Amino acid sequence: MSVIAALACISGVAHAGQTDPTLMIHRALHADIAGATVVRVEASFPWVALLQSGYPVEIVVWATEGHPDFTRVQLTGDSVSGAASFVQDGLSPAEIGPLHSASSAPAANTISHVSEGRIDVQVRPPLAGRALALQLVVVDDGTPFVSNVVDAEDLP
Repeated sequence: MSVIAALACISGVAHAGQTDPTLMIHRALHADIAGATVVRVEASFPWVALLQSGYPVEIVVWATEGHPDFTRVQLTGDSVSGAASFVQDGLSPAEIGPLHSASSAPAANTISHVSEGRIDVQVRPPLAGRALALQLVVVDDGTPFVSNVVDAEDLP
């Protein structure tokens, strides 16, 4: 079965609290392929605003065990990485500034698919092959917003 077909078969739902803009991850799935890990994020995010204005949605993915590595992948295709222990419990809006300060190394992580309600991101070492969690983040006119935290489920 292809990775995409396998990702489509997995279920599980996570819910977030109220945010404006609406940022809620319903589920996240991941599979290791060719030296990378593909993470499919099924979520509610401001799709129309994203299309019309390049709305600044980014995905923050981090390792849930071991060294506190993370990456921030913007829908523009830019990504940076770093390490920060405060990330491992999920991010509050107040931690977005420190997260941006801790993000310094350009990363080879990429967005491979974006559509309404779905974003696929490929992460490479040191995150590839590890247990992962993630959040959606938007900084709109200097105000940070975060989604719920979801652990990415392994494909069977």
